[in-house]
Amino acid sequence: MNEFASSLKQKLTSLIREMSAEPAHYVKNPGKDFTRERKLPFETVMQLLVSMGGNSIFKELLDSQGYDVNTATTSAFIQQTVRICISQLTLRTRIPIFKRNRTQKDITLRI
Repeated sequence: MNEFASSLKQKLTSLIREMSAEPAHYVKNPGKDFTRERKLPFETVMQLLVSMGGNSIFKELLDSQGYDVNTATTSAFIQQTVRICISQLTLRTRIPIFKRNRTQKDITLRI
């Protein structure tokens, strides 16, 4: 993995960890959403959303959880993602914004 990709992955992972320390700031029903122990906690859902490729949701879940028999279902994943408040994510975090510079071939990162 090149240096830029490694750095970006490290920043995103760190940011998701910070967010998961206090998920109440990023959910629709603070004090209720992501409070119980589940197969898909806030951090896992966010990691999956960031890292998903072009496969089906269930295939992505299987890949991320090591093809475990107790892998969460697609329905469970969708239900967890509905609890996340996208507007709060953009207001409260420093989520990187990617833009393609027309004069450069690589993608630059603005934080």
